[in-house]
Amino acid sequence: MVTPRRTFQGQSLKRLVDLPGTAHLTWRGLFASSLAGHRVLYAWPDREHLNELWGVEADALVVVEWGAAETASWIEDANPSRLLPSAAEGRPVQRRVAHRRME
Repeated sequence: MVTPRRTFQGQSLKRLVDLPGTAHLTWRGLFASSLAGHRVLYAWPDREHLNELWGVEADALVVVEWGAAETASWIEDANPSRLLPSAAEGRPVQRRVAHRRME
């Protein structure tokens, strides 16, 4: 997972960082090429950081957007597969909460 800084808000992402086997990288000192062959969750990148992903052959890349306008132009240029079709069509994405029974 890549975030702008080591500390950030967001309990869901913090739980993800705490999972065994999850590497938490920050923008400082990050070489985008180090993401090649890995599954990456990239949180809140600006256009500069999105551009650094060109040619990086990550196994999978999920971008949690911050600036919708910057991300939209990058999406248009990169033409990635979209996981949430409603977001691609400009419709709001509804949050779904899954409840699991703990045993």
